[in-house]
Amino acid sequence: MATATLETCEVAPGAVAHDKTNTLGFRAITPGGYPAIWIQDFTMNFSSGLIAREDGLQHFQLILEKQNGPEPRDLGRQVVIPAHAIPDHINVDGAPVFFPGTYDPSANMNGDWGFRPPSNNQFDVIWLAHMLARSGDAKALLSREVGGRTVYERLKLAFAVPEIDPATQLVRTTAARRAVGFIFYDAIEMTGDLLMASLIRYRAALHLAWLATKMDQPEDAKHYADVAQQIRSHILPVFADTDGTHGGWLKASNGISGQSDVWGSIYAIYIGAVEGEARAALLRTIAVALAKPGEIEFEGALRHVPLSGDASPTTMWEKARHPKNRYMNGAYWHVPVGWLLTILQPGHPELAQTVKRHWLGHLREQQGKVWECIGWDGQANKNPSFGPSITLPLGVLSRGELRADRLSALHAAEPKVFDITAHGAKGDGTTLNTQMIQQAVDACHEAGGGVVSVPKGVFLTGSLRLKSGVVLRIEKDAILRGSPKIADYAVETAELHWFDAQDSLNMFKSINTQHRPALIYAEDAEQVRLEGSGVIDGQGGVASKIFPNKGDPQRCIPMLIRFERCRDVRLSGLTLIDPAMFTTFFARCTDIQIERVMVRSRDSAAYGNAFVLAGSRRVSIKDCDADCKDDCIALQTFHPDWPNEDIEISGCRLTTRWCAIRIGCESFGATRRLTMRDCTFTDCQGGIKIESSGGQTHEDLSFSNIEMTKVCQPIMVLASRFAFSKHHQTRRPPIGQIRNVRFDHIKAVVGDGGILRSKSGWEAPYKRFCSAVVSGPGSRIEDISFSDIDITFPGGGTAEQASRLDVGELLEAFEYLKWAVPFDGELPASALYLRHVKGVRLENVRFAVEKPDARAFIAGDDVQGLTLQGVVGRAPAPVPGLAKLADAKDVTEKNCRVDCGTSVPVLIAPTTDELSRLTELRTRSAALDREIQQKADQFDAEAKKDSKTK
Repeated sequence: MATATLETCEVAPGAVAHDKTNTLGFRAITPGGYPAIWIQDFTMNFSSGLIAREDGLQHFQLILEKQNGPEPRDLGRQVVIPAHAIPDHINVDGAPVFFPGTYDPSANMNGDWGFRPPSNNQFDVIWLAHMLARSGDAKALLSREVGGRTVYERLKLAFAVPEIDPATQLVRTTAARRAVGFIFYDAIEMTGDLLMASLIRYRAALHLAWLATKMDQPEDAKHYADVAQQIRSHILPVFADTDGTHGGWLKASNGISGQSDVWGSIYAIYIGAVEGEARAALLRTIAVALAKPGEIEFEGALRHVPLSGDASPTTMWEKARHPKNRYMNGAYWHVPVGWLLTILQPGHPELAQTVKRHWLGHLREQQGKVWECIGWDGQANKNPSFGPSITLPLGVLSRGELRADRLSALHAAEPKVFDITAHGAKGDGTTLNTQMIQQAVDACHEAGGGVVSVPKGVFLTGSLRLKSGVVLRIEKDAILRGSPKIADYAVETAELHWFDAQDSLNMFKSINTQHRPALIYAEDAEQVRLEGSGVIDGQGGVASKIFPNKGDPQRCIPMLIRFERCRDVRLSGLTLIDPAMFTTFFARCTDIQIERVMVRSRDSAAYGNAFVLAGSRRVSIKDCDADCKDDCIALQTFHPDWPNEDIEISGCRLTTRWCAIRIGCESFGATRRLTMRDCTFTDCQGGIKIESSGGQTHEDLSFSNIEMTKVCQPIMVLASRFAFSKHHQTRRPPIGQIRNVRFDHIKAVVGDGGILRSKSGWEAPYKRFCSAVVSGPGSRIEDISFSDIDITFPGGGTAEQASRLDVGELLEAFEYLKWAVPFDGELPASALYLRHVKGVRLENVRFAVEKPDARAFIAGDDVQGLTLQGVVGRAPAPVPGLAKLADAKDVTEKNCRVDCGTSVPVLIAPTTDELSRLTELRTRSAALDREIQQKADQFDAEAKKDSKTK
């Protein structure tokens, strides 16, 4: 949804937005609904990670080019643009405008929008610079000249533009020289010390301190760090509710409109400007307010001031330009919801879930509309395509942008380096260095954190346990190689929790012992890093015949990297090769960033998945390259209370014997809010597989801008039950749920793929067949959409295959294996098969077959609410039609056609014989399902009886 919203914000070169033509020479990214680039809004959009760095650099260059010169400009009526001020916005025709409320560069409506430009823009350009510097060569960026000054100089000059109180370093404004402090308050008149503007200045000071270190300017770094500390020390003395008249909230100002500030209070906690008991008290105030409907929150959106804190019956703010409960004077905004969810989650997870549910429910209900602001009666709803309403929350929740711990780390001292050779490690490839490397890790941790450096050489080691604050850096031409002896993997690790202790015959119990060891392990650690341009080698390939070791009664096969219950974990730049088991495994971890990691695991002794997430949250996997034996990215969580949530995957190149990404295989926990974009899949058995079989719900999943080549089955979505009869479960779960899944801008050429390439030989590829969305009987997969899809299938289906609408039901998840290879003949569709679904939409979809095919492109039964709009099927010879559907209700077709050399219908009905066989199938399936359930009930009763006896 964020990607789709951003697309509506774009104005292409030469395009007209309102009455202005884009003459900038590049696509302008506006807030959405406006003919200008707002500096604050673009920076918020960029923080989502959805805008390419090149686009960010173009906009950044433009902003600095439009920065005011060294002399102030007097516009009359006491309106002045100070020297070096950053514009409020830049029209797409290139004209800089320094005040909100107008597109006229020389006007300010008699000072209605302030007599000085908004202060936050001077600080937001520094935030943008910081994000760009983090993602590239910081010094090169800051040293670049724009109009005769370096970028770094220009940022310092912008920082100095707003008026401040020298004694406190807080942003201050007066009636005579009034400046808007924060653009989302630009229609409000405030005076005195300004809370939001001061918090934003605090953030900018920390950013500048960090940028100064990149420019080798230690005095500047110290100065800006001191400014930040001074601001922070005065937030509570100036803005706290000391007399109890503001309900425990921080005040927006100590002058005009100095009311309870919901946004400012939340933001102060989020960026770490308020801590300790004051933070706890503010959180209690927020929790009490959230318990009152509409007091501060409505459908996940937030009011600026609590309802109980309105200035009067006719206005929320003391002085505002809009009627009460409209726009900035009482409407509700989604822009700050990410801050709120982040600060609530640790201590008030139930409240966080409630707000999140309200927000996501609103987004689903609005069907693609992302409002700038909303209200109870709908009359306050303004601008249905406003980027920051979704991009800023996305940046906060998926990337932790501006979070307190990350801001505070900006001005930390340069880390101390612990070279493992100084602790006796030898890079000769034969010396076992476990003890020496672990000594370096322990010393680093005890010193408060730093870098453990693995220099050039081949360092053999057994299990290593990483600890909080430790960066393990594998330098260029360095190899950290796992020992071939399982006895060297002696670190005690947490149970894998792949089983329910009450299930005495569960298949996962042996795995708990067999796969617990790991080469690199961390548990309950924070701020852990694995980085560098070197290699970590697990020596776990099949050809090496190392694992399991001969004579090992447990037959242990170690993972390469495993993290349990860790927070703030980063992997970057490394090459990971030959894991014996999983390459990386993250269980119940939060805030994970994986960037530019290469994985080579085709020859693994077992599995070899690149990235496995088990109950982890806020994960980013970016620009990685994986060639795996098993699924490249696997989200499988083994406890119903440990969901995978807020996952972002982008820019990855994936090839594998199995699936590029697989969600829910043999799992019991949910996956929610996953976005995958800008990826390529090559030579895979499956592209995207989503499976729910343990009673869990997978929802709010998005896949966009993905290209697949030689992938047997591009998309598979299955909901069923876990295989009681195959895996001896004592309980049979309900059918899993899958809903709200989006496939957008996907191009694929289906072909034989998933070849097992190994050092020991080659195996045949899997066969090719169509995509499928299928649930077990008695349940439905809901709300699935395909838009801008272009997939070419091999074709070749026969008339007999076309008649097989009675293909077997999915009664148990073990049968998913039958969906990975042909069974009972091919499926009755050449492109997409649907069964037990509700609310499926196909828009602007192109299906093609290479060879003549007797099947319809789409086939299915028990389909409710199917929309086909702009769907085109292409074949080299006549086909029956576009879609053959049995028991279908509420089917809408518009502008669809089949190009096959002759005229054929779009929708075709099954024959009487096909319907008869389908009825017989349902009768048989119902009887078999009852039989399985009876066995499950009997087994469960026996297990309970045995438990009581024991």
